[in-house]
Amino acid sequence: MKANYRFGTQHIAAVIILLGIALGPGCSRREVTATEVAEMFERVGGVEKVSKEARAIFDRFGTNEFRFIYDQDLREFPAIAALGNSVGIYPKASGVPANIRIRFGPHANTKFIFIYDPNESSGVKQQAAAGFIEVTNNIFVSP
Repeated sequence: MKANYRFGTQHIAAVIILLGIALGPGCSRREVTATEVAEMFERVGGVEKVSKEARAIFDRFGTNEFRFIYDQDLREFPAIAALGNSVGIYPKASGVPANIRIRFGPHANTKFIFIYDPNESSGVKQQAAAGFIEVTNNIFVSP
């Protein structure tokens, strides 16, 4: 006897809800604290070392176009390389100065470090106002 069963949209919705319930606690986003950020920067040599490397990255690669900085280039910038798992330079955009973005954390809880070009400080304070952790006047970390 052949079953006449159709998998409808209500079944798909139920599966999605059940997956959300089952995976929800493990995929929740956790905010990083100011203490954790300070420890993270200390582990790589301090904020001054990161700032010095960021300045060298801006000088070497420029700020006019987007580009990822890959492992072979990051060897010269060990503090920045140690902060995360993906580094990119983002050019100046509407009201946002050129910046280096460093991705860190697991996929379900990805965070970013923003290092703005210190020669273009305008537009940086919106990060602090948006709840980002201010490390220095041009370095912010997403919460």
